[in-house]
Amino acid sequence: MKKLAILLAFFGLTALTSCEMEKYPADKQVMDTALETLADLEKFEAGVYSTFRAAYNVALVPSDMQADYVNPVKEFGENYGALHRWEYGIDDYDIYDIWVYAYYAIANANFVISNKDEITYDKENPEEVAIFNTILGEMYFVRAMSHFLILDKFAGAYNAAKADEAYSGIPIISAFNPTEVPSRATMNQSYASIISDLETAEDLLAGVEGEANSNYITIDAVSAALARVYLQKKDYTNAYNYAKDLINDGTYPLIDTEAGLKALYSSDKGSEVILSFYSSTTELNGVSAARWFVNDPSNKNLGFEPNFIPTQKMLDLFADEDIRKNTYFIVSEDVATTDATGAAVTRPNCKIGGSYIKGVYMFNKYPGNPALQSTPGTKNNVNAIKFFRIAEMYLIAAEAGILDANATTDGAKYLNDLRQKRGLAAIDAPTMADVKEERVREMMFEGQRISDLKRWGDGLEVRTPQAPIDDNVLVTTGDHYELLTVPANDFRWVWPIPAKEVYANQLLNSQQNPGWNS
Repeated sequence: MKKLAILLAFFGLTALTSCEMEKYPADKQVMDTALETLADLEKFEAGVYSTFRAAYNVALVPSDMQADYVNPVKEFGENYGALHRWEYGIDDYDIYDIWVYAYYAIANANFVISNKDEITYDKENPEEVAIFNTILGEMYFVRAMSHFLILDKFAGAYNAAKADEAYSGIPIISAFNPTEVPSRATMNQSYASIISDLETAEDLLAGVEGEANSNYITIDAVSAALARVYLQKKDYTNAYNYAKDLINDGTYPLIDTEAGLKALYSSDKGSEVILSFYSSTTELNGVSAARWFVNDPSNKNLGFEPNFIPTQKMLDLFADEDIRKNTYFIVSEDVATTDATGAAVTRPNCKIGGSYIKGVYMFNKYPGNPALQSTPGTKNNVNAIKFFRIAEMYLIAAEAGILDANATTDGAKYLNDLRQKRGLAAIDAPTMADVKEERVREMMFEGQRISDLKRWGDGLEVRTPQAPIDDNVLVTTGDHYELLTVPANDFRWVWPIPAKEVYANQLLNSQQNPGWNS
């Protein structure tokens, strides 16, 4: 993992001004003196947040492209094509980026954690102690959730009977050592490390109260992380309790109007957001997924050329009264515009395969935040990443409550509370099938669909497409597209350790995930 030092060095060096850089001789390791004071620590904090945001930014879309949310349109240009067809391999760059950015974030966090005892501050000053503890707590959170991102994508679903098998987990890096070439841990060791880091963060961030739309890691973000991790580990009691406590605290009320939900996804602010990554016109750290779904070349809402459109299978899950339907999707319609010669025309505002088509459902959950437009009035399709929303906690409480053998849990209540806030009726005696459908509706394109299917042991079923409109076939078709099915035991549910990483760390050559060495 020698490359992990590269970005760490970059952020360590860029944390210093050019004048500060001149004070160091060319043969001196700047890293030896980069962390000495609280001011140094605060500079490193910004760098760690940046790499952590980058890791989850690149992870948000690819795995969901594997799933059953969308069909590629005719002549879609091959964006995410290999992932969508399940034809990716050890050289896939979308997969490699997730691995390497997550370990970059871990390296940065580890540099701070490993040097924490070298930082001087007034231990008798409550304000300085609070700053130190807060930033250190953030580092443990970043390390935990970066490891969790890799574990979620590059290891199998949790199975208690196999969780102590050699190499079933991921390489866990718990100290800054640029020359380390770690072996893979077991699944249980991997989860133990992640949970231990989150518990440490929980202690250090105990005084950092949560608030809606926080751009910084708070105690509530740690609780949300523990709920998510415990659910994936199938520890339903802990998952339920962490999610329930966050819900019952009342800090993050669910939105119950279409206008409010649309505002959440267009302005990136709303009462439901527990943690949102900072983004600005100069730091566009958000998700730009919209360009693949509702690409507007004119930047004026006059015409869309999507690369992917939602499957009919997904659309059929949304009742008209569901406030998410008109928030997540937009339907092409006739608009007044001009043609190539400048003449006024009226035509549909969706172009697929060279034809303008009316009545196409397009994905619009990330419409682009106007406040993030580098040039006002010119769309760039960027939204801030909402890392945790309270709606996810309702779904975790519902799933864990229904699956937990503990009779005191009430998963049905939390499922129905969410449904009713979204405009749907309550369900008598809901089952896991109801939870699964609700999770699709709520969490669409938030990077968790493949994780959910793995956890449930469900295979991938056909991606039924939207029907042709006026003889216009909308999607690319074939055995690896709308007809593709993938059984739950297919080895491709677990991504391969990237070839570049195996080359850099030869220990991993014999620890590759099953199916990827052949």
